Parts: sequence; C-alpha cells; structure tokens
Amino acid sequence: MIMNSLDCIKVLKPIVGDNLLVVWGTTKTIEWLQVNGKDKMNVFTSYAMGEAAMVGLGLALALPHRKIFVLDGDGALLMNLGSLTTLANKAPKNLIHILFDNASYVSGGRLPTFSKATDFAAIAKAASIKFTRTVKSIGDFKTAVEAAVKQAQTAFIVAKVAVDEKFPPLGTMDGLENKYLFIRYLESIEKKQILPDILKR
Repeated sequence: MIMNSLDCIKVLKPIVGDNLLVVWGTTKTIEWLQVNGKDKMNVFTSYAMGEAAMVGLGLALALPHRKIFVLDGDGALLMNLGSLTTLANKAPKNLIHILFDNASYVSGGRLPTFSKATDFAAIAKAASIKFTRTVKSIGDFKTAVEAAVKQAQTAFIVAKVAVDEKFPPLGTMDGLENKYLFIRYLESIEKKQILPDILKR
C-alpha cells in the first residue's frame, strides 16, 4: 500500500520540533496545521511553484544553527529543477529537502505530472547533492529523515506518496497572516527584532 503525505507529516512533527519548515502550497500547509496546530507557527507557505527550496535555502544560510525542512511537490519542483543545482552549489549543512512525489498536479485537478518517468534522487545526485534517498514506506521515510538530521550536509529525500483522495478542509489563514505569524515566531526563538516597531517611529 502506498503511503500518504499526512502520515509522513505525522512522523515529521517530533523530528522537526522547534526548527523551521517551508512548505509548497496550501495542501501540505493545512496538513501540517492539522497535525501541529497554530500555536507554534514555525511553517511558512511558498505559493510560487518551484520556489520553496529557494526560500528554504535563504533561511538555511541566514540561520546555520537551525535545521530547515522544505516540503515540496513533484509538480512544483518540475517548474524549477535548476534549484537543485543551486542547493548543491551553496551546500547548506542544515537543509533537508523533502519531495512528496504523487505524480500529480493535485491542486490543478489531479492532472498527471511526468514524474513517473523521472528519478528525482538521481537528478539531485547528478547535481552533486550527496545525501539522496527515495522511500516508499513510512518506516523508510522515518529512517531517511532521522539520518538526514544527523548529517551535516544538504539532504534530498523523495517520498513516493498516493494522490490524496480528497482535498483537506480549507484553511482559515491566508498568506499575509502566515507571513506575520512566521516572522513573529522567528523573532521569539532568535531573540531578535525583524519587523520594525511602528509605535517607536
């Protein structure tokens, strides 16, 4: 039986802990919030296809003392395969890029992607990302992520998952709210001010 992304996210929750998460699209964000709640807003949603890894890269370079997890989709990554060469070139030691590959553009009506004929892990390896894994079971997924956390190098994990039978319930948080909640969380854990205090102007 093919694993689903929600079960993977349940496995991720204790591993991610207080570290930071960048997620492509609303579906995986909603699944994360279903599991993790909104009390600790350590998740930032990237709405531009193919850009989640680049947002994660920026955070990884700015915060080298924290693990940065990127949750991506096959359709999104196909829009920016060049991001893998950028990750390999910058080689942050604290970035874990997880690709949920369901061979489908789910939000576009479940149209198929070309990922069935694509070996993403091989592409990442050819781009010089040394830690690459492709997993098809929850046990292997957990093992791969735990191993990636222990490594001091960029990691790329492809998780083969089923197409969601139904969309998760609509979220109650838009991108603007997400941005400010994420920044406030970042300020609280880093003990640094990011947004200006308008009352002091």
